[in-house]
Amino acid sequence: MIPAETERLWADYLATEQVRIRQHSTEALESFINALLLLPAEVWQPWAQQFAQRVVDKQEDTPIRFPLFRAVIFPALLTGMENAVPGSARCLAGLAQLLYKSPACLEQLPENQRTEYGLLLRATHDDPNDTSAKRRLLILMRSRFDYALHELPCGVLYGHNGATIGQCDELLEELADYEKLAGDFGLETEDQELIAEALFHIPAYRRYLSERALHTNYEAFLSGYEST
Repeated sequence: MIPAETERLWADYLATEQVRIRQHSTEALESFINALLLLPAEVWQPWAQQFAQRVVDKQEDTPIRFPLFRAVIFPALLTGMENAVPGSARCLAGLAQLLYKSPACLEQLPENQRTEYGLLLRATHDDPNDTSAKRRLLILMRSRFDYALHELPCGVLYGHNGATIGQCDELLEELADYEKLAGDFGLETEDQELIAEALFHIPAYRRYLSERALHTNYEAFLSGYEST
């Protein structure tokens, strides 16, 4: 619980957001941040963690401006992650668009936790019972495999380019995780079909890459592969 005078500064800032005069909002937010950070970390960080949770999990309609994210929200969630506080990584994943535009914050995270996907994996690792994180991760996995396969029969994508043999191996590992996670929620028809398509095309594309000199393209490779 932050002191009443600091809470008043927060209320003053929120009032300026309603008026929408940028200079006033910027000044009020700066006053609040300066006062908040004078408090002990064990006081202001729980406030920031709880605020982030309300915005991410309960869709509280309060804007998180970059100064607040960089100076207050991110450090509090990072501390929460370092101490394996449940929900910290999930909340940061929910603020991924702010994170992507904050290089100094990104650099403080392990390389494999600098994306929404990586943070949700971390969240489910920290708390295997975090159903909210698992549901978001499932949606993200579904989207990733939809994207990876959306240019078939041209090939399997990894990012903006065709997958390499090593990236096909990574996709197969991720596919096993996707199938397990989807099974935890009761395998939907949409997931069954997508997983079946991925189980066929990723190994097939991997083999095509290893035999690339023998085939015009993946579509031509498939005409012979499907008959074997």
